[in-house]
Amino acid sequence: MKRLIAFFLCTMFVVGCQEKIDQKKFENLHRAAKTVQGSISIGVNYTQFNEFLQRFATEISIAQDITKSEFEKKMISEYGKLLQIYKDSRELWKRKIEAPPFSGIPKDCIIVIDNDPIATEYSLQVINFLPPKASNTYHCVPEDSIPKIWGYADKQFEKAAQLYFGVK
Repeated sequence: MKRLIAFFLCTMFVVGCQEKIDQKKFENLHRAAKTVQGSISIGVNYTQFNEFLQRFATEISIAQDITKSEFEKKMISEYGKLLQIYKDSRELWKRKIEAPPFSGIPKDCIIVIDNDPIATEYSLQVINFLPPKASNTYHCVPEDSIPKIWGYADKQFEKAAQLYFGVK
């Protein structure tokens, strides 16, 4: 019985010593990230997506200013990684929108540079093609690369949210 009580007291001490996030203090940060994630699931246009990312970036900056503990810094770092993933997806989306008409590009492809860092980072399928009457090979990734990157974002969001909610 004494061992059980000692175990219980030690467990309570360890649980009580675990670092926790002041959720109220970082609520706007979490909500901004959740807004980006939610907008993707219901459908968002590029302009709205960009606005949501700007708000998210602002909240990260504000959170960095009020961060005190190493645990809080770790959480904000995870949200920062999430922001970068969303920014990478936005970059591909921007390329898709701004691409000039290009004869010979495979259907539903986004032009990328050779050894594109975004394609490399997310292991995207790169398609090489030689347009008619061209002397250089060009590269593109399928349009579904953007949702693939958003899948990485969902996983990163879970990491950040676990710290926010004190799960890990």
